[in-house]
Amino acid sequence: MRIHVNESPPNFDGSMVALDIEMFGQKEGRLHLPEGTLASLQLCADAGDVWVFTEMDTIREAMESIQRACWIGHNIQYDLFHLRRFFPDLVTEHPIEDTMLLEKWLYNGYYDGFALKDLVRRYFGVHLDKEIRDEFETATEMTKEQIRYAADDAYWTFRTFFEQVRAGAEEDRDLTGYHEIDIPSVWSVLDIQPIKVNKESWITMVDGFDARAKELEAALGFNVKSVPQVKAAVLKATGIVLENTQKDTLEAMSGEIFEQILEVRKYRDAVSKYGYNWIEEHVDADGFVRSNWIVTGAETGRMASRDPNLENIPSKVLPEYREQFIQSKGCFTIVDISAQEPRILAHETQDKELLNVFKNKEDIHLIVARAAYKDDTIQKDDPRRKSAKSISLGTTYGLTSVGLSKKLNCSEDQAQEFLDNYFQKFPDIRLWIDSQRRKAQRDGYVTTASGRRCWISPYKFGRENNAINAPCQGGAADFTKLWVILFRAECKFAGIPSALANIIHDELVLDHPVEMQEIYHNLLESSLQAAAAKLYPDVPFVAEYSCGETWADKK
Repeated sequence: MRIHVNESPPNFDGSMVALDIEMFGQKEGRLHLPEGTLASLQLCADAGDVWVFTEMDTIREAMESIQRACWIGHNIQYDLFHLRRFFPDLVTEHPIEDTMLLEKWLYNGYYDGFALKDLVRRYFGVHLDKEIRDEFETATEMTKEQIRYAADDAYWTFRTFFEQVRAGAEEDRDLTGYHEIDIPSVWSVLDIQPIKVNKESWITMVDGFDARAKELEAALGFNVKSVPQVKAAVLKATGIVLENTQKDTLEAMSGEIFEQILEVRKYRDAVSKYGYNWIEEHVDADGFVRSNWIVTGAETGRMASRDPNLENIPSKVLPEYREQFIQSKGCFTIVDISAQEPRILAHETQDKELLNVFKNKEDIHLIVARAAYKDDTIQKDDPRRKSAKSISLGTTYGLTSVGLSKKLNCSEDQAQEFLDNYFQKFPDIRLWIDSQRRKAQRDGYVTTASGRRCWISPYKFGRENNAINAPCQGGAADFTKLWVILFRAECKFAGIPSALANIIHDELVLDHPVEMQEIYHNLLESSLQAAAAKLYPDVPFVAEYSCGETWADKK
């Protein structure tokens, strides 16, 4: 490998060019933030030469030289984010490839590691030494060793991409979904805007939670986080010998002491996970939170949010947290898909009864309640409808009579009767579950509607349930990604920003001026229906819209 430092770049027109950057002054966990300075840009368009640029004028010249090339990166989202900070005129939407996303499309669930060093080891049997990377945090000038390290990343990214393409061709893999869903999603997440938090109100809320936890725990007279103390207190109060003090165990018990323990833990956990430290670490001086969005963060293809994780913000248990996320431009539009996974289940199973539920615009949970309880008089306000949600939503997670009995606080025999009645109503679901499990055992994987392959390890606990859940959860992930891609394209055509501030599985949060509410509503609806027509044309999809000044204003 020949390394060219700050030399004039060649003509890259029409080339496939591996692109990689190094940054000075960044810290782990904050790599996605607009911090640090650009140390270098590396380009590689063949297996023999790498160009390394360490000066801003030569980096600009290099960026100009690749405007008519396809850019290949490993986690290219990182490179594009920072390059766009320094050269916004040169980093607009562009043809890209990503070795990390491609590897996940090919082998997510089959392999665990997707860092560049993992790929180089798998494809070439070469060990990449990454220890020098830590030096960039405090460095201000590139050393010869750092230049070599930087060149290696571009060189191996280039070679890895073509090995992946070869491997995919040999296996006759369909990469359509990778090109139409995962790659465009890179540009989608780059456009997600930060979301604002009311810091003062958050701290006041946490103060209240902390005081409440201390008050309740003092009344109990023992430490609810101490296993020996909890076991001793429960034995004294009820005579019950607890095997463990885990949440599921306590929730399965009935009695005031169990409710009190869980209540104290709820507030203590809230203060610990989302308290003062959370504000200090994740809310910038301007009051905004900037999360690191991962296009493919789970084996099923679901997106992920990190540093901080905005998908795990408490909602039902402590809705006060969502009240602290406030609009910064006028109002929030909050939209999510009604019964997304049951609709996908209808497409996957082709169960006529389930398909008709959605085609006739019926309430799936109400229909399931009537079937499970064998009572056609049940109405929407009947508490049994809420219980039926556990069945209709738990089907794709391999819900058993044991699990259902705990959720509904009933006997296992009664829970089994509910499940039997459900499958009697929707017989093709049972057939599909059995066929999916056989397919996973035979082929080692199942697929989503987009062709995403979800590998099912025969050695992992829960593999049978993963075989039925992956097509639905993975399909929902693909659907949301495609929905955002199409919505962003419609916004671009309309000449307006996408205004997207948060994504939580099937829920989107937009922050925009009040007067644009109807415009965004219409664009969200049209892009939703376009995504449905693309992936699940035989099932109607319905979204529910809410507007307000806080995230908690979701209906």
